[in-house]
Amino acid sequence: MAENKKSIPGILLRVMILTLVSMLALTACNGPVSSYSNQPTATSSICLEGIWAIRDPEVFYRYALPPGAFDQSTLAFKDSSGGIGYRFDSKGVLTIEAVNFIGKFDVKQGAEVAPLEIKISGFASGAYTINGDTVSLNNVLSSEIAFVALYDGDNMMDTKKAAEFVPLFLPPYTTARFECSADKLILQILNFPGYQEKLEFQRVTK
Repeated sequence: MAENKKSIPGILLRVMILTLVSMLALTACNGPVSSYSNQPTATSSICLEGIWAIRDPEVFYRYALPPGAFDQSTLAFKDSSGGIGYRFDSKGVLTIEAVNFIGKFDVKQGAEVAPLEIKISGFASGAYTINGDTVSLNNVLSSEIAFVALYDGDNMMDTKKAAEFVPLFLPPYTTARFECSADKLILQILNFPGYQEKLEFQRVTK
C-alpha cells in the first residue's frame, strides 16, 4: 500500500490543474465555486475530503516563508496570480497542487523598501491523520513542487522540498486545527512562530 501512495496518477494531477484553472476564473467573478450540499460540518473527516482552493493567498505566502526570515509587520502584500489547492482524499493522502502561484510583497527595512517575490509551482503529497479537531501530516510521500523566493532581486531561497515551505508539510508545524462546512475549510497551524492567522479555503469539488 505504501508503494501505491508514493506515486500520484497523472490523471489526478491533470484534473487538479484543470480544476484550479477553472476555480481561478470563477473566483475572479466572486461567484460561488461549488453548490455542494448536505455535507457534514465542523470537524468531520468526511467534510474534510475534497479539493480546496486558497481564499486568501497572502496568508499562504506568509506561512511559506522560513520562520523568522522576516518580521511579519514589515511585509506589505501587493498582489497574487495563479492558484493553489489542497486535496484531502478518503484514504488519508493530502495532495497539494500549485499552478504558477506567484505573490509579491514590499519589505520595509528602516527607511528602505525592497521587493519580495514568491513563486510556487508543481505538486506534493503526504499521508495525513485526523485526531478530533486536528489534522496532522505524518510524512511526505512525493515532492515535485518548486519554491523560489527573490528578495531585492537576489535568490533568497530555491527548493523543491515541500517539507521546507508548504504549510502543514513543514516540520515541526505539521498539525493544524480544522473546521469545515459545505463550502469553506479553515486550517489553524499550531505553534507556528510569529504568525497565527487562519488559512481559509473554498471548496472546489468533492
